Amino acid sequence: MDSLNVMEVFVRVVQAGSFSEAARNLNLTPSVVSKQVSRLENRLGAGLINRTTRRLGLKEEGSAFFERVQRILTDVEEAEQAVPHLHSAPRATLKLNAPVVFGRARIAPLLPGYLAQYPEMRIDLSTNDRYVDLMEEGLDLVVRIGELSDSSLIARKLAMTRRIVVTGEVYLKKRGVPNKPSNLRDYN
Repeated sequence: MDSLNVMEVFVRVVQAGSFSEAARNLNLTPSVVSKQVSRLENRLGAGLINRTTRRLGLKEEGSAFFERVQRILTDVEEAEQAVPHLHSAPRATLKLNAPVVFGRARIAPLLPGYLAQYPEMRIDLSTNDRYVDLMEEGLDLVVRIGELSDSSLIARKLAMTRRIVVTGEVYLKKRGVPNKPSNLRDYN
């Protein structure tokens, strides 16, 4: 027996003053409503409602139960209404880490717009060029550049990058111009 549904049926019966009116409001048959209230009374081991052919009345136990159940159902309704609000407006501190240059050039410029869209969020951005352990450092998100080693982490490719080797004229005069990519191993 689903306790919340049965409580709702009981409250509707009391509010409507009849099983048949509560049944109409709940789109149930009067016999289903009556059986649910009877099962509730059996489970509680107490009669809640005085039934007569003309009207319903609450017993002392029924009155005390009705007051508490109304509060419970109101609390449940408020809790259910709060959840969509929490998901529609994120509220937390996002701890993220990125390589220094990428963090400054690509992540940092996005943060004001993100925070304007989600004003209840806080961002804790750290930048460094070392390998960081998400779990050990309590991070939510890490941006990494290069091949990701086997990991149990959830990874998403954000973009492709390419590397370009550049140097100055003075260095080339000193070390010479490499004639194939493998020669670059010997260069600083």
